Amino acid sequence: MPAKHCQAFAFPGAALFVFGRVRILEFYLDQICAHPILTRPDLSPIRKIFVGVRLPRSTRNNASRAEKLLSDAERYESSGHFRKAFRCLQTAAYLGDAGGQVNLGNFYAWGRGVRRDLAKAAYWYKKAYRSRSGVTALSGVAALNLAIDRRNAGNIRSAVFWFKRAIAMKEGDAFIELAKMYQARRAKRRAAAGLLRRALRLSRDHISDAAKEKAATLLCQIEQIKTS
Repeated sequence: MPAKHCQAFAFPGAALFVFGRVRILEFYLDQICAHPILTRPDLSPIRKIFVGVRLPRSTRNNASRAEKLLSDAERYESSGHFRKAFRCLQTAAYLGDAGGQVNLGNFYAWGRGVRRDLAKAAYWYKKAYRSRSGVTALSGVAALNLAIDRRNAGNIRSAVFWFKRAIAMKEGDAFIELAKMYQARRAKRRAAAGLLRRALRLSRDHISDAAKEKAATLLCQIEQIKTS
């Protein structure tokens, strides 16, 4: 399933598509998506499974509805019916589903099925980040997506703020992207190297093998500059 800030095409902004139900902290980062400014790994469908948690009936009903809506949205998106996919995501987002909120932000950032609106994308990323669903991985993805959009818009201070929020959630790509920003400033290269070393210590729950290779390469480049 293609994704935003992860797709096989180039789109403005950058984020991760997290269609489907959520399997907490279980990532399948095995594709590469193109973007005008940066290349990011893809996040395949995450599934939401409420294991060992007894939810109130109203909450269970909303979760079941959101799950169905996300499944429908995935089907519509795959067949090119982007407006219908957008409407499904919008309903899931209003039900409070963090996956629906992140994906709705993705659609607004892309301009898929709706007019592109980065302010609305940011609104839904923030909602997902602050979600009480307990899906920490989605909070990290939301913060990362917002950071990338802010950086691409030239709002560096806000980008750094949200990259740091994503890092606090152990979102592996956030370590690398913030390190890239720091690498360009001589006074920040030590901090960049520190971020990359931390990224290399993350488990596969938080970073892909491809991202680790990227972090290792970037760290070597920084160390070579320091010794030259």
